[in-house]
Amino acid sequence: MLAVVIITITSMGLMYGVVHARSELRALEIKERATEELSNYMEHWKGRIASGNLSTTDKLGNYTGKEIYLIGDDQTDIKVTAKLFYSMEKQGSRYNDPDYESYHLKVWVRWNNFFNTPESAVHHDIQKEHERILETVMLVYNV
Repeated sequence: MLAVVIITITSMGLMYGVVHARSELRALEIKERATEELSNYMEHWKGRIASGNLSTTDKLGNYTGKEIYLIGDDQTDIKVTAKLFYSMEKQGSRYNDPDYESYHLKVWVRWNNFFNTPESAVHHDIQKEHERILETVMLVYNV
């Protein structure tokens, strides 16, 4: 009887460890996917700035966010959504050469992690929101 109790407790501990490891790997996969999307979004805006193809609305930034799917899509049951944001500010300086314009570009992504891990668990009906940020300064030469 004692052996059955010990084996049961041991197997419960092993199962808890496996579930925890899987959820941590899933959270890491989502974080890597968010970083990949963020990097692509940064490259998109760097290209737009370099080409000079910016409208006045582009220069205002996007503070409402563009929704993307980190896992799944709109047709699947299991999906994790995120929002991509950007801000763009033209920087002026008395030291800048008038032959170029300087832009401060900041992009960030926000997502909620719904997986039940201690780092990302839902505590007291509050979901932990994650955020990754990239910033750069772009110089555009007026030739």
